[in-house]
Order: sequence, then C-alpha cells, then structure tokens
Amino acid sequence: MKRFSFLCGVLILVCAMQQMRLTRLSAQTMTPLYVNFFTHNEERDYCTGQTTDIYCYFPPVAAKSQPCGYQDQTVFLRLRSVLKELADTVRTKGAKWNWESDWVFLAGVRSFDKGDATTAGKNIVKWLAENNSSAVEIDAHAHESSYNYADVAFMLDSLGGKPSKVVGGFTWNFTQGNGGSAYTWMDFDKGIQGWKYPNFTWKPDILWGAAGYNRRRGQTDHTYDVETPGVWRPRDTSETGFKTHDPTKRLVFLGNGYSKANDSSKTAEQIAGEIIAFADSLQQGTKPPTGRSYSYSIDLHQKFWACPGYAARTARVIDLLKPYVQQGRIIWATNTEKVSVWKTQYKEQPNLYPYAQNVVSGIRFDASSGTPNHVSIAPNPASEQVFVQFRLARSERVKISLYNVLGQEVASVMDSELGEGEHTVNIALGHLSLSFLLLRVSGASFSQMQSLQVLR
Repeated sequence: MKRFSFLCGVLILVCAMQQMRLTRLSAQTMTPLYVNFFTHNEERDYCTGQTTDIYCYFPPVAAKSQPCGYQDQTVFLRLRSVLKELADTVRTKGAKWNWESDWVFLAGVRSFDKGDATTAGKNIVKWLAENNSSAVEIDAHAHESSYNYADVAFMLDSLGGKPSKVVGGFTWNFTQGNGGSAYTWMDFDKGIQGWKYPNFTWKPDILWGAAGYNRRRGQTDHTYDVETPGVWRPRDTSETGFKTHDPTKRLVFLGNGYSKANDSSKTAEQIAGEIIAFADSLQQGTKPPTGRSYSYSIDLHQKFWACPGYAARTARVIDLLKPYVQQGRIIWATNTEKVSVWKTQYKEQPNLYPYAQNVVSGIRFDASSGTPNHVSIAPNPASEQVFVQFRLARSERVKISLYNVLGQEVASVMDSELGEGEHTVNIALGHLSLSFLLLRVSGASFSQMQSLQVLR
C-alpha cells in the first residue's frame, strides 16, 4: 500500500510538472497586445469660436479675451480637475497613459497652477510626474507655430514634468517648422535646439504618432497617417524609406495601432471590443502574425474632456479589458515600456504590419488554405437582425456564436454541418439587450471574430 501511495504521489508530481511546463510554454508562445491611453492637447484647443464644433468644450468665460481657453483661468482649472481625475482613474485601475502636451496648456500651468491640496501642493505637471507610480508618462507634443518640441520639453522640465524621450506625434513625410528653423524628424537623431529656448537641446529616442502631410493641400492630412500596431527603425522621410526597417538607425518608430477612431465618438463597449477582437486575432494565429510586438493606443483627446461622464467611461474601458489583462493577453505599457519590450523580449524584430489588415477591419483568408476568403456581416450597426455571409472551400461543421466584450458567450446561433460554397445566415437580435457584441464564425479549419454594434 505504501508503494502504491508513493507511485501515485510520483504520478501526481509528474502530471503537475507537465502542466507547469505546458503553462510556461503557453505563456512563451502567447502574443500579447501592449495597450496604453494617450492624450493630445493642441495649440488651438479650446480656442474662442470652437464651441460649436462636434467636440465638448468648456467655453471661455470672456469671449475673445484670450487666444485660447487654456489661458482662461476658469477653463484651465476645469481642465486641470479632469486631468487629475483621469490620472487617478488610470493609476488606481492599473492602466498606463502617455500624456502629450503642447506649449499652450503648459503656459496655463505657469500662469495659474501653484499647486493645491489635491496634488500635494504641486502643479499638475509635477504631480503627474511624481505621484502616479509610473502610470503616467509625459511626452512633448508640438504643432510648431512658434514653439518646437525642444521648447515644449524645456517647459515640461522646468515645471517638474520629467519629459520622456518620446516624440508625441510628428509629421513623417514633410519638414517640421518654418524658414531657416525647418527640419525633419530625422534631425531628432542629432538633437534639436529650441526656438524660444535656443540654449536647450532635446534628443529623443522614440517616434510615435506618424501624421501625414498632404503636399497638394499644403497641410497635415490624417488620411496620410502611417497607422500600424508595429515597431521598427525607419530609414528616411520618403514613403518607401519610412516603411523600411534600417537596423543602423537610432530612432525607433512605435505604431499607435488605431484607425481614426477617436474614443470619444464611441461607447466604452465599442472601444474595448475592438481591442479584444485584436487580442483574439493574435491568439488565433490567423492575422496578424503572432510572435511579434504589437501596440495599441486609446485616444483620450483633451477636446472631449468636457463631455459628461468622460472619466467614468474611461474607467469602464479599463474594467472591460481587465479579464484579458489577467490572462496576460493584454498588457498595459507606456510608449517607452513598449519599446523596451521590443528591444529585450523581441530582440528588435521589425514589425511593419499595417493596421488596416487586422481583425477589426475584417480578415481576408487565402482560399487555397481551405478557409473562408471572407466573412461579412451586414448591416453594421444593426437593430433587429443581421446577415452573416461566408464561403466554405469544403464541407465542414460551422459554429456561429455571439459574445459580450468580456468574452462570455451570450447566444449560440448555429452548430451544423455545411457544404462547400456560399452561405448566408440570418441572426435575430431583438431579444438581446447588449449594444455591442462580438460575432465568431468558426470551423475545423478557421476561426474569425468581428465586432457588431446593436442599435437600441
């Protein structure tokens, strides 16, 4: 009996060790999605005359008394309050945020912010840098009408902001600035001098947020943005050169991964659903390719901070992503942390994967592989019903299910053997109360998930 008990104990130990080995293997082969929030405040945000825009504004108290609302003390203090609330939300819930400031807001800090009890007597910039347990990273951002990135970095440093080495948004295919002070992003490699503070030189390491310049229109046009969840070292300012990895270059480009979807135009469920769908595509090993470093940034644009319930919606996004964070499939990381992971864990393997091909936009499969070449859902958004269309290269059992943003199945639509060819499935939605769903179509040889908005 003792020998039998001993053998049972050995068997249990071996099984446990095997399970631990499989768990470690799974962790090693899992491709996580590195996620953060980011914020831009611009030179012209909250300017007089913009209150009729689609955004939510704190209007200046005295119309046209100052060029921008950041220089209106009442407006500035309201923005400061929301900034503090958002930072508290991000920090306490374990998320990460890159706050990227232009010079106008910083001028407001100099004029009006002497610190108070809510920020331990510090101005808001110094408090962000020192009292948020690495949850908030501060980047320089500049539109360069009169201040360049070095000037903004100097202002951040003088306010106690400890600016990172991240260029928080730049023009990738054209010259920055004007006249004899003009330069391209390639000049960041040697360091640039300030225009307002010429004795200060700033030498960043990371490029983030590649906005495009439309030469025909003579202005920045986000149609030409380089949108990618990848990371590489770009060669030069030409289209081919920027999208070519050159390991000899020092500057690293980190993609923001989002596709012109400002989070404020969407519900928390929609934002989280898109990120979850992207993380699912990495686990499925379809597209994008696994085993590379992927980044996604969620826009918390300052123009929207006056919208009702803004901080609460931000908290809701974090809560919806929490199950994936707990599984290690989503990892909160600042821009600097993302690049550090790329260098250490991914050995600087370049990833030039364009965002437009990811699961959120719909994946096209190679027909020769025996999987569907396209799964489409329409209409989307939908109200009472939605039609799912797909093609099978051969007969197989197909399952269609609906999930909430936490990955929990809420309805099994189909689980049947289907023949080769085109198929259309009608799904009734009237009995479902959710406003955002994830729809998965899967078989023996494929699996695809798409997001679905339900109008109520």
